[in-house]
Amino acid sequence: MKIIKSIQELNQDNLYQIFLRLPATSLLRFQCVCKYWSSVISDSAFRIEHSRFQKSLYPNPNGILLQDFSSHAFQLIPIKDNKKIPFFTYLGVSEIKIESSCNGLLLLSSSSIQKYFVCNPTTKEFKVLAPFPSNIVPYAACSLAYDPSISPHYKVICIHQDNVPFVIAVYSSERGSWITLKTAPPLTLSYKGEVFCNGAMHWYCYHKTTCYLDVHNEILSFMPMPPPYSSTDATAVFPDVVYFGESRGNLTMALAKDFSPAKFDVFQMQCDHSRWCLMYTVNLDSVKSEFPSIFWLYAKYSVLSIIESEEEEDKTLIMCMNGGAVSISIHGDRMKRICELQRRTVKEGWDYRHHESRKYFESLACP
Repeated sequence: MKIIKSIQELNQDNLYQIFLRLPATSLLRFQCVCKYWSSVISDSAFRIEHSRFQKSLYPNPNGILLQDFSSHAFQLIPIKDNKKIPFFTYLGVSEIKIESSCNGLLLLSSSSIQKYFVCNPTTKEFKVLAPFPSNIVPYAACSLAYDPSISPHYKVICIHQDNVPFVIAVYSSERGSWITLKTAPPLTLSYKGEVFCNGAMHWYCYHKTTCYLDVHNEILSFMPMPPPYSSTDATAVFPDVVYFGESRGNLTMALAKDFSPAKFDVFQMQCDHSRWCLMYTVNLDSVKSEFPSIFWLYAKYSVLSIIESEEEEDKTLIMCMNGGAVSISIHGDRMKRICELQRRTVKEGWDYRHHESRKYFESLACP
C-alpha cells in the first residue's frame, strides 16, 4: 500500500508540474476530464503558481487588442492563434473601453454605468473596483499594474488632471481601497503611453527626463529619456517615439532615426533606471519599396509590439500598415500578413493615429 501511495503522490506531483507548463485555455478545457483535475486547476494556490511560472517564461502576447479612440470598438489581432474570444459580453454592460492591460488582466471602464472593472478575458472573471474618491475625477490616465512573479495582487494608478499640480491616486486589490500620493507628476508626460515593467509604471515625455512610479513602495522617481533627448542645443528637434513598451522584461523605446519613418533605433532601459542602451536599429526600406505610400506619414503605420526571443534573428515587429496587421523581421527581410483590419480612413488613406493597442495574454490570474 505504501508503494502504491508513493506512486500516486509521484504521479500527482508530475501532473502538477505538467499543468504549470500548459497554457491557460488548455487547462480550462482539462477541468472537464475529472474531479481531481478540476480541483487542482481551480485551486487558487495553483492559479497563483501557474501565473508566476508562466511569467518567468517571458511569454509573447497571444494577441493585441486594437481599439478606436472615439467609438471604443476594438479588434483582436491574433499572434499565437486565431481564437475568437467573446470579450466582455459576460459583463452585461455596454460601451466598454479598455483602459489598460497587464500580464493577462485588463482594466475596463463603462461610461454607461460609470464603473471600472478588472477582468480576466480568459476565465471570464471580473471584479468591480471601489468608486474613485471624489477628488480624482476626471483623470488623464488610468493604468493597471500586475506582476504575478512579484505578487498575486494588482494596483490601479490613476492620474487626476483637473487641477495643477496633478494628483496620483492608487487602488490596491490587497487593500480594496484608494489612496492619494503626496508626490505629483510633471505636466509634460504622455499619459497614454504608460508601461508597467519590473515593478514600476513608466511614462515618457519629449524632454530630457521623465518619471516612473515604484508601484510597491508608491514612490515617484525620475529617469532620463534616450540619448537624443540629452542634447543641450536649444534648437534641437527631438525624434518621434515610434514605440514604447515592454519586451522580455525590458523597458523598450523605439525612436525615429534621421527623421525617417522607415528607420528607428531601439533602446532598452537599465534595471536601475540610470540610462538607455541602444540595442539595434530597424531599417524598413525594403518594406517601404513595396508600399511607398505608407511611410510618407507616421499615421500610415503603427508599431504595436516588438516580439523578441533570445536569438536576434527571431526579433519581429507587429505593425499596422496598408489596411492590415503584419509581422516584420527587424531587418525588414521577412513580412507576413496576420489579418485584415477594420477600416477607418481619412482623405489621405489609412490612419492609425486614432487607435491604441493593448497586449492580450492568456492567464489564470484572479482579478
